[in-house]
Amino acid sequence: MNRRCIIIFLSLCLLTSIYAADFSITSVEAAPVPRTPGVKAGDKVRYGDFLALWETDYPDAITPQNFLDANNTLWVEDTVLEVSGSNITYETLTHYRNGTEKTRISHVDVITGSGSGNLSFVSADLIAGDRIYAIGELSESRMNATIPATYAGLTRETNLLNITEVILEFTTAFWSEFYWDKATGFLVEHFWSYAKMDEQNYLALGSIRYKMIDTNIWIGEHVQDDVTPVAVAGPDLTVDSGANTTFDASNSRDNIGIARFAWDFGDGSTATGMKVWHVYDRSGVFNVTLTVEDGKHNADVDFLAVTVRSRETPIPSWMGPVGLVLFLAILVSIWILLRRR
Repeated sequence: MNRRCIIIFLSLCLLTSIYAADFSITSVEAAPVPRTPGVKAGDKVRYGDFLALWETDYPDAITPQNFLDANNTLWVEDTVLEVSGSNITYETLTHYRNGTEKTRISHVDVITGSGSGNLSFVSADLIAGDRIYAIGELSESRMNATIPATYAGLTRETNLLNITEVILEFTTAFWSEFYWDKATGFLVEHFWSYAKMDEQNYLALGSIRYKMIDTNIWIGEHVQDDVTPVAVAGPDLTVDSGANTTFDASNSRDNIGIARFAWDFGDGSTATGMKVWHVYDRSGVFNVTLTVEDGKHNADVDFLAVTVRSRETPIPSWMGPVGLVLFLAILVSIWILLRRR
């Protein structure tokens, strides 16, 4: 590692922070957003897939304890104990790979963000541009986007927040991504990273990521669901044969979440996934079928038509002037032959 790494990292983070600041300024709520918890007592969320990376060029460095703890964590489970007004009290159980466990009790207010568990829960039904919390220290932060994302096998609407902080006087940059389930407001994924250069020009880089792997809120035998999802395959398409064509079902929706997206491209090929790609190797009109299914096997179907055109072999650029010269040469030859007669 060298100084260029930190310079590039800090520059990218600085640019991102400028963009985020501009987003915050231009995103204005049309009306006050109601702030209500989207969870109830007994709701559980389990996190897993912990990955912590830390590296430094300092020869005698010791890995920080929080990175060691993250890599030694098998899973973490948050259980809502009580919901009172806008305040959520919950218990966190951490299960380590060696079998040991520890617990703690936290709380957070979804209006102010106050409490020891802020950013673990936000208000339900926020959308892009809404403030994370209505008042308090975090009130200037706004949701960057609302996107479909898949956790624990179901695709649901997810809110995203990017937070970037660059402290140039300490040559340090922090970058964090939070993802919350839109309907309930609980955290489903978190990524955090930093880069720091000390006074001796030693660089340290670190990151921690984890995500939700299970929940009893929308998954489980006790969850009743007889609502049929809505499949949206997208508009009809016209493409060239041999072109890599994108099929996007992200506008499909369900009251709980979509567990499976299945595509039949009409030429004998199939694929699964919310967004997929396919290449048609022959011309014609193909009827594409999208089937979406939720966790309780309720299903819906939508169709689109793809018109595939034969791809014409382009004429090389050099053929234009060469062809013209040949044509003129033929005309001149004919004119000379006619003159001789």
